[in-house]
Amino acid sequence: MASERVFRRAVLDHLLRNGALTSAEIANHFGCSVRTIFLKLEGSGYLRSYNRNGAMLAHPDAADFDADGLWEYRGARFSVWRDLFSTIVALVDLKGPGVSKAQLQHLLCHHDIRHHLLTCVRDGHLVRIGKPGDYLYFSGSERYGRLEATRSHGTERTRPLLDTAATRLVSALRCCGVRPDGVIAALAAEGVLVDRRQQRIPREEYSGILHGPGPPMSKH
Repeated sequence: MASERVFRRAVLDHLLRNGALTSAEIANHFGCSVRTIFLKLEGSGYLRSYNRNGAMLAHPDAADFDADGLWEYRGARFSVWRDLFSTIVALVDLKGPGVSKAQLQHLLCHHDIRHHLLTCVRDGHLVRIGKPGDYLYFSGSERYGRLEATRSHGTERTRPLLDTAATRLVSALRCCGVRPDGVIAALAAEGVLVDRRQQRIPREEYSGILHGPGPPMSKH
């Protein structure tokens, strides 16, 4: 039997009334293909669950997000930031500075986010400090890396500080209270080597790398 004609408004209304459904459930209701359902949902801002392999779909107006931007409906979990990678980065921004994997897994009700955290660190969205199994994660989204403008022979020039990875690590170390004279060693422990010229940058510059206010570095 030929599939009935499916209208976009009908699909959206059905999804809104039912909270969260799989694409197969919606397709069965309308007697059409799953591909047709996704074509009708395109551009609607529909949500996909970050658990259950993204199988559950929801209408954006049905979501009742909590203060952390998360919503659960019959075991399906959704985020205002949509995918799990973006959600993890946003939660570290929201809950930081310094969030553990256990804290994130508790918030997300997700049993294993190790791969997601590794990917976020590798791509520069997060910075991790600590020992394996006991890492704290910090945001990598702020404007790191302050360039000092100086005048030379009547013209302005800039002196580069650390590269992006190093400045993010320095900012995270600063939040952990690492002494200024211990920054180089701490960076080396994280696999970031700083050349001798950069090591001569005054210590106070390290404590000022983080853009905006932050806790002072320990003097002890």
